[in-house]
Amino acid sequence: RGTTLNANVPGGTYSLRVIATSPCGNSAVSNELQVSFPSNSVRVADPDPGTLLGVPDVEALISRIHSENPGLIGQSCPTGRKYENNPWQDRIVDRLRQYDTRFGYNGKPTRSPVDNGGFPVIAAGDEITFFAGAGLAQGSPAVYAIDILFGHCGSNPSLTFRNFTGEEDANWTGAGRFAGDQP
Repeated sequence: RGTTLNANVPGGTYSLRVIATSPCGNSAVSNELQVSFPSNSVRVADPDPGTLLGVPDVEALISRIHSENPGLIGQSCPTGRKYENNPWQDRIVDRLRQYDTRFGYNGKPTRSPVDNGGFPVIAAGDEITFFAGAGLAQGSPAVYAIDILFGHCGSNPSLTFRNFTGEEDANWTGAGRFAGDQP
């Protein structure tokens, strides 16, 4: 008839036992089995050669994630530098990656330490990307770039949603938090 597994667990290796059920009754409990769950969750299959995936509609989801802990937006620029990830943004990206590991950060390829107070550019602290291409994500420009924070590093940052794909160069990065290069 099918298999059902109801679990919400972080990545890792787990032990489980199986009981088959049917209208005729239940089977004996199986021997212990080892199963591995990858970190985060799924990655949508690569698109056909020469094509890109569509942009996911995550505006309402981002709003919901933000509203679960709106005070965290106060930590969106903890060092005063615009081009590094931050606790508020990390939470948004982590939650989006529960749906698809193609979500990540914008590596801001047109910015340098000169634009970031002398510090290396890690990622835009107010933007996310969705890798829409095939193969390795890290460094790829095959992304949708979305601004999710208005007034970043200002006195009153607020949630926004602006797809600016194609308006400026963008590329996918895991910001040193996850590889993101697994096809």
